[in-house]
Amino acid sequence: MLKTKTIAAIARFVHDPHDPLLRNHPLKGALLGKRAFSVTASFRVVFEEYDHYAVVLMLSVGTHNQVYR
Repeated sequence: MLKTKTIAAIARFVHDPHDPLLRNHPLKGALLGKRAFSVTASFRVVFEEYDHYAVVLMLSVGTHNQVYR
């Protein structure tokens, strides 16, 4: 089920990275310069974007505690 939701969130992101359902947001602290979007309330995808989303590098997928440590 989580795998299906992750694939759906990534597909939504590819279609529109600013879709409000993704809650795409910049990160702070040690992850400054990176961004994240939500798959579920506690599951995130951390990424870097280059050239206004022309290139996106997915860095981490996991729970809030896993990706933000």
